[in-house]
Amino acid sequence: MRDFVGLSFQYADYSLRYGHTESGPPSIVSTVKINRAGFTEMMDTEDMFRKWFRQAKEERLLP
Repeated sequence: MRDFVGLSFQYADYSLRYGHTESGPPSIVSTVKINRAGFTEMMDTEDMFRKWFRQAKEERLLP
């Protein structure tokens, strides 16, 4: 399982504030700077999830 998820669980725990009752710092995310730097190819989040779940199924990591 560790090989499959890597540090994802730690990131999820941090992002979802696992074990904390108070709100975390606000998060502001923008793709403007990276787009201006030439990284213009983007993929819809749902499409990306489908891609990775399909690959995980093909590699028999998921049922």
